[in-house]
Amino acid sequence: MDLESIFEIDKKRVADKLTLNPDYFDALSEGQKPEFLYAECSDSRVTAEDLMGINPGEVFVHRNAVNMVASTDNNVNAMVKYAAE
Repeated sequence: MDLESIFEIDKKRVADKLTLNPDYFDALSEGQKPEFLYAECSDSRVTAEDLMGINPGEVFVHRNAVNMVASTDNNVNAMVKYAAE
């Protein structure tokens, strides 16, 4: 896959979303208030959204190597703090 293909796929994705719901991206820009935090491996072959059948913003997803949650990882600490607040 080359960079041009990625941009073409994204343009199609945007067009498809807008065809189904003209306000799709406006609604996304209004923010998010997910009820759940989902941590998954960054090498996951299935995304949390696909796994749960949800849309972006419905669950707070954190992806990292080996799905580790270590107290010494500032990125994980920030994610947990954000999710808790």
